[in-house]
Amino acid sequence: MLRGVEASCRNGSYRILQKPLNHIPSNLHLCIRGNIGTLIFQKFNGEVMLFTIQEYGLLETFLDYLQNMQESCFYTTEEAVAYVQDIICRLENGSLE
Repeated sequence: MLRGVEASCRNGSYRILQKPLNHIPSNLHLCIRGNIGTLIFQKFNGEVMLFTIQEYGLLETFLDYLQNMQESCFYTTEEAVAYVQDIICRLENGSLE
């Protein structure tokens, strides 16, 4: 799955926020694909919750917000790819905490 994220970072369809905007918990993810948004997070007990957002107005608001952020808020393509590659490497080596 992370190799797919890496490829998506490489082609620019997946972007990663830099600090201080990455203050959102690391277990909270928002993905928007076409007319569907997915909000994924892990509860304190480890259960993963997945919400599908199909409300066009809400998705449009998220997209508008993200598309109008300054480029400096995001890692560059190369930095995002390296970030994901580091996670993959640490998982393969068993050193990801």
